Amino acid sequence: MAKTVVITDQEPAWYVWARSIVVGIAVAILYSVLAYIIAKYVVDPLTCGSGQSAACVQSASISTNIALVLAAVGGLALSIRFALARPLFVVLFATALLWGFGDITAGLFWLEVFGWALLIFTAVYVLAAWMTRHHNLTALTVVAVVIFVVERILLAL
Repeated sequence: MAKTVVITDQEPAWYVWARSIVVGIAVAILYSVLAYIIAKYVVDPLTCGSGQSAACVQSASISTNIALVLAAVGGLALSIRFALARPLFVVLFATALLWGFGDITAGLFWLEVFGWALLIFTAVYVLAAWMTRHHNLTALTVVAVVIFVVERILLAL
């Protein structure tokens, strides 16, 4: 009688959590650095150079949203490198939830913004990675949309 050998390449659950935490921290650091550089050297000189304009008032929001998109590209590369499940979904979901993060943290000291970015970006990336462990894409999309709508309603209050 033949002997059946089952080989599983299942990794421990803590390993998936650790990778998503690392990606969240890396994206938060990248976001913080890019937001500062883009605000100081790109958006502010272009919009605030000729006096006070409507674009100058919105320069912080513009620079943080640009930084969020660029950090999301870096997060996608890291998610692929760390073999997170459905990396594009993770990054799109996190970017949608974090859109406007600069407006929320406007007026805070830069160290506070960095601390909140580390905490919130990591939590969002862990949530997205946790959600993608389910294989039903329809249910995953419905849950993501519900979370997004609830988050936007709570931010509007």
